[in-house]
Amino acid sequence: MLSEGADLEAKTEQGFTPLSYAVGLNHPDNCRALLEAGAEVDSVDNWKRTNLNVAAGQGLADVAAILLEFNANAGKAGTVTFLQEQTRLGFAMDDDGQRVIRVVDPYGIGDIVPLLEFTIEFSTNLSDWEIVESVDTDDGIGDMAFAPDTRSPARFFRVSVAELEE
Repeated sequence: MLSEGADLEAKTEQGFTPLSYAVGLNHPDNCRALLEAGAEVDSVDNWKRTNLNVAAGQGLADVAAILLEFNANAGKAGTVTFLQEQTRLGFAMDDDGQRVIRVVDPYGIGDIVPLLEFTIEFSTNLSDWEIVESVDTDDGIGDMAFAPDTRSPARFFRVSVAELEE
């Protein structure tokens, strides 16, 4: 198919490319062939997952090594930038029924992703920010207790993501 000029970046409705399939099906040789032919190593599917994310999440060490060889996520600095852009906040209930702010980034598995610190801050005027709580994580999810302050109901929240030195 490559010799016939197949579109290396063709995507399914889910955002999967040929490389995405080679990664998800654990075919290191096909991954290498596609990457050598010019496939985009950092394509992102509809769930905001990169190929490295999928390989790491499934424990596909050989595939992950090939992706890293082709500069997947452009190294740690690129990974942190990607996480900063994709991190989001949501509300959830923890196991004790307490409302928590859930900080979620799109991926993280052990030593492939740097240790990150998520910090939630609040402000009443969008200029003076105070830290509510911070959590260090290498699994991409952090829960922090959230209790609205009835004395100051109008509060703004933001999350920052920073890489921690190992």
